[in-house]
Amino acid sequence: MRILILGGTGFIGKPLCHNLATRGHELCVLSRGQKPVDLPSGARHITADRADLAAYADGNNRTGSETISEIDNFGPETVVDIYAMTAEDDLPVFEFFSRRATRYVMASSCDVYRAMGRLLGVEPGPVITGFQSETAPIREKLYPYRDLMDHSGGGNYDKIPLERACLEGFDFEGTVLRLPMIYGPGDRQHRFRDMIKHMADERPAILFPDFYANWTSTWGYIDNVAAAIALAATHEAAAGEIFNVADVNDLTQRAWAEAIAADLNWQGEIVAAPLAELPEKRAALAAGGNFNQMLQIDASKIVEKLGFQAPVDFKTAVHRMVAYELEQLGHIDPEDYNYAADDRFLAENRANIS
Repeated sequence: MRILILGGTGFIGKPLCHNLATRGHELCVLSRGQKPVDLPSGARHITADRADLAAYADGNNRTGSETISEIDNFGPETVVDIYAMTAEDDLPVFEFFSRRATRYVMASSCDVYRAMGRLLGVEPGPVITGFQSETAPIREKLYPYRDLMDHSGGGNYDKIPLERACLEGFDFEGTVLRLPMIYGPGDRQHRFRDMIKHMADERPAILFPDFYANWTSTWGYIDNVAAAIALAATHEAAAGEIFNVADVNDLTQRAWAEAIAADLNWQGEIVAAPLAELPEKRAALAAGGNFNQMLQIDASKIVEKLGFQAPVDFKTAVHRMVAYELEQLGHIDPEDYNYAADDRFLAENRANIS
């Protein structure tokens, strides 16, 4: 199968390309060329900005004509879009490829679920319990990060309009993959750096706000997520479908710390305390969320319908993630980990710490 990947040189795209190559597919990656291009042997690379594709379609731009010729010469059967973020930027991209491909596979996010709106505090209502399947209610409020942060794509970021367009708005057969929080080598958010840094520094304890320590969410190891995308992109039964993707659904933050501690053989304590009692930097771990709201997604559909099996087991995934983060610790400003306040807290509360 001829597969064109939009964004195939980053955190998700690189392992996705190598996964598809091992399956014997013909690959072409379109990217801006701002990251090192490390593609499998035989894969093509087109240097272009996806935002320019619609403008290039009029044929009056020489660079654009060359880009379109490269795409058309490759003749993609399936497009895999890793970085669709806003309707304003990406619906023209959908339109461009609707005339050039029969399948369009879009990476979405589990932040489309209403439970995420409750977690962020942008939607009123009670806590939503249980695992969210693909038919669970989605957010009623669009653009949930607009008032919270400058999320990717700015204030217009939202996957919900893009999902609807991918599945219903164009001539191609769409597939939507709702991805979890992703961890592993290459993670620029360094989601578990804080825990690993404490353990590498041989701290006697890690401090968590109590409700944060007990918060549970859904995760996916990078190679497992890439394998799920690759399978959905090449499986006929995935056309027209939505799939949740995840391989870790039931670990609290405390349990994550315990798994990482086991990998590092760290013997310290995991201390959970009320938010108001903790040093400011530790309390900041739980800022900006309603951590009574869990975010757990049910990823059984992709297993049952497509036969997906995660290629990397949890213990191996944790070990690889820890090894990567240890390599990155030299880039941290030492002042970001001044433990004086933690030490005072531990000294003052030692009698109450079990």
